[in-house]
Amino acid sequence: MSSRRTIARFTFSRWDFLSAPLPVVLAACNAMVTETSDHDHDFTGGLLAGGLPIEVQVPAEQNPIERDGTIRALLAQWNGVDTTDWPVPTVLVQERAA
Repeated sequence: MSSRRTIARFTFSRWDFLSAPLPVVLAACNAMVTETSDHDHDFTGGLLAGGLPIEVQVPAEQNPIERDGTIRALLAQWNGVDTTDWPVPTVLVQERAA
């Protein structure tokens, strides 16, 4: 099955954000992941959505399971999906750069 067909079937549902392969989620959301070491101690991830692709920043030292869940939850929340009962608790706070 081609990845283009898989992306075309991505419906932005809770289930798609949780179950689709992460590259499919990223492609459907026009997003990319970058790792950062310049962050506060309690930082688990964030979005820079000033342009395209959307940049999802995660701590470089974050464990892979938490990283995956954080990326999915942030993109889901950005796209209006309720994630209050997801495995990785995430709060999307929109702030403007100074």
